[in-house]
Amino acid sequence: HIISDEFWPVMVNFFKRSCKHCRNVEKEYEAAATAMNGIVAFTAIDCDDDENLKACEHYTDKKYPRYFLFPAGNNRRPVFYRYQDNTEDLISFAVGTLDRYIAHVTPTTVAKFVNSTNMPR
Repeated sequence: HIISDEFWPVMVNFFKRSCKHCRNVEKEYEAAATAMNGIVAFTAIDCDDDENLKACEHYTDKKYPRYFLFPAGNNRRPVFYRYQDNTEDLISFAVGTLDRYIAHVTPTTVAKFVNSTNMPR
């Protein structure tokens, strides 16, 4: 896996600085990143940069921009974003993936949850 974080989901924008559409939607992506700060990490990979070629070839079909959400933890498959390039849809997509990280804790299960080795410390 090229992108991973043990505790945070990561939204990745594969873009080309030579792509006019990529430049046009950059502010939308940045606004979503600001809104999701501390909840989902946002980053971008410039596919015009030769050192990113391997990642870009693996995750894109040479159409840009391409967005993927990489779930927290190792060995999890990234989720391709198939919606509009606007702030609201990017946020909705990121928030919609968070349910897999929510633990439903009751008074009878709280001790087990708190003592879990899978919890971030």
